[in-house]
Amino acid sequence: MNICVDVGNTTICFGFFNKDKLLYKETIDTFDYSKKQFVEEISSFLDNPKIKKDECEHIIYSSVVPSIDVSLCEALKKLFPNTIILNVNCHLNLGVSIDVDEPESVGQDLLADLVGLKEKYGYPSLIVDLGTATKVLLIDKDCSFKCCVIMPGVEICSRGLSFKTELLPKVKMEKPLPLLQARNTKEAIKAGLLYGHLGMIKEVVERYENELGYKVKKVITGGASIHLSDFLPKDYIYDQDIILDGLNYILNKNLD
Repeated sequence: MNICVDVGNTTICFGFFNKDKLLYKETIDTFDYSKKQFVEEISSFLDNPKIKKDECEHIIYSSVVPSIDVSLCEALKKLFPNTIILNVNCHLNLGVSIDVDEPESVGQDLLADLVGLKEKYGYPSLIVDLGTATKVLLIDKDCSFKCCVIMPGVEICSRGLSFKTELLPKVKMEKPLPLLQARNTKEAIKAGLLYGHLGMIKEVVERYENELGYKVKKVITGGASIHLSDFLPKDYIYDQDIILDGLNYILNKNLD
């Protein structure tokens, strides 16, 4: 059994795989826990019957929050003492060419996104990852990753709006009313968050395809994608597990 750990700025997701099949996943909030606290948090879901703790042999670890890596990895080693942790990096066998100016600067989560995208949907393709930041990543027809667009995520936009204005409240992303029915402040902000983000995504994707000169497959993922997926054109594929699948593919590609 493989354990895939995706540490994001907002949440930490754990995926438990039997070969290529995701058997169970669990998400906890990202906090600066001690080793003991992480052990307690993770132990709380290890009694799930889908998890065979004694059969966990390999762990792959992706993180964009370096400050908690030591305590979390120590907790994982304590809970799974017979496993070796593989940290994601651009020098592993990924199956995708990372053809950018600074390959080492590409986030570990983005590498997992790219591998999951290529393995599940082929190429040319792009993925819109709606996390704390919104990322749009492209794999071209040569199976090469050459560019990425990074924008403020929905939650950052909402927090920034309320932080910089005295009278506007912080509003959570949820399905808004049609624009002509946004007749109060909260509905106006909800509409702006969703429809504004949709417009941003569509414009970036359209520019990608115009510059490439050909169409690509389109996948949407990430925490906020659940709110936007129904509003995007039908050729967008909603896949919430693609980063975990990508991590598992990387792990399997790089096992000795």
